[in-house]
Order: sequence, then structure tokens, then C-alpha cells
Amino acid sequence: MNPRLLVGVLVVLYGVTVPQVVAQQPAAWKKPQVVRQQPRGEYERCDENCPPPGISATPSEVWCATRPQCTSQNGCGCRLFRRKRGTIDFAYVAEAHVHVPREPDAAYVCWCTKKKEQ
Repeated sequence: MNPRLLVGVLVVLYGVTVPQVVAQQPAAWKKPQVVRQQPRGEYERCDENCPPPGISATPSEVWCATRPQCTSQNGCGCRLFRRKRGTIDFAYVAEAHVHVPREPDAAYVCWCTKKKEQ
């Protein structure tokens, strides 16, 4: 067989099969479902987000700032929650702008939350 013809056939076959394989891969990937973590206790998350907690070294404190998009919702506000090492639950700590002592074995998050309706 002529080497030029063989190379031409291989290039055509490669050009047809590679785009099909590449096009099929994204369809097979599933987007992971995102689950919004909820705080433990009497609060539930609102739709908006709050900025990350502020942290100071001296004194060792942590706090939340407010966000107008959060406070404009009925009953919602930025609140500080803490998760201790080895646990999965976030517990309420303080309202926005209240500085609290930072615990070394804890993670902190600010969430836009409101009191649960009974």
C-alpha cells in the first residue's frame, strides 16, 4: 500500500474518532450536588451569604460583619457559628459585630440566618 495513502487514511480516521470521544466525556460527568450545611439549634440559613469571619491575633478574637443583602431579608442577619474539632455541627456563638474569644481547636463561619419558625 502507498505510505502516503496510509497516512491520509489514518489522519482522517483520527480526525473523526477523537472529536467524538472528547464530546462524549463531558456528558458522562455528573455535576456534584451541593448541599447547604445548616446550623444546629434554633437557626436556619437564609438565601444570602455573609462575609467570612474577621480574626484578630492580639487579642485572639473572632467576629462577623453584617451585609445589607442579608439584613434586608425578613428576620435574617449575619451570625457567627463555631464547629469544634472532631464534630460536624456548627453551633451559634454570637450576633454580628460581637467580638468573642477565639478557641484554637475550632472553625468559625458567618452565615446569614434567622430563627426557625415553630
